[in-house]
Amino acid sequence: GIWTKVSMISILPVLFLILFLSFKEKKQFIIKAIILVVIFISSYLPVYLRASSTNSPSNITRVVSQIQANRPIDFYFRLDWIPKLDMYNTQYYSLLGGAFNSFFTDGHNVATPFVPFHKKSFILWSIGFFLLPVSIYGLIKLFKSNKKIFIVMLATGISMFALYIFYNIASPHYSAARLTYEMAIILPYCFGLASASQDKKFKFILPFILLVQFITLVSFFWIEPWWFVTSPKQL
Repeated sequence: GIWTKVSMISILPVLFLILFLSFKEKKQFIIKAIILVVIFISSYLPVYLRASSTNSPSNITRVVSQIQANRPIDFYFRLDWIPKLDMYNTQYYSLLGGAFNSFFTDGHNVATPFVPFHKKSFILWSIGFFLLPVSIYGLIKLFKSNKKIFIVMLATGISMFALYIFYNIASPHYSAARLTYEMAIILPYCFGLASASQDKKFKFILPFILLVQFITLVSFFWIEPWWFVTSPKQL
């Protein structure tokens, strides 16, 4: 994960929390924590050194030193991307829309074609708005059944979301609004859905909805004739 996205290092505090909750003896915790740090440093150091020798924005020190508030306040809460069904420009003007879209596909620098209004996009967004409160409901149930797992998932979600806000404060670039940089946030989301699926109300409907979501998402990458992208004139 570190070699793919340097932001993966942000999950380190949560891993320490997991170790702390897993081992009752301090000696076990200290030994495991040292091993964890050594693994992270040995994996991350080559990437950091490579970034330090260039002007790469991956250098965390450089990013921190250049923090500027470049976003308008409404960037963090505006919802006008919903009626627009905007797959391309949302990441420029809305934090929430940029995050929601990037979970499915990035509208930039990709070969997959989209049209301005697409029924598939509407299906994905509708499903997403249904699944989010279901996930939160499941996390509440998880708190009652297993407090340790709930604490870890809550810490993961909060740390990833805080980092997400930090990135967007630090950089005005559209890609900062991609929640895929903090992909670990999907863990509490999935644990919430898994917990909710144990409820009789969702036991059968959740697998069906997730299947529809998966099929719809994969279908974005089917080359269909009505896209006209395979015609020699377009290429």
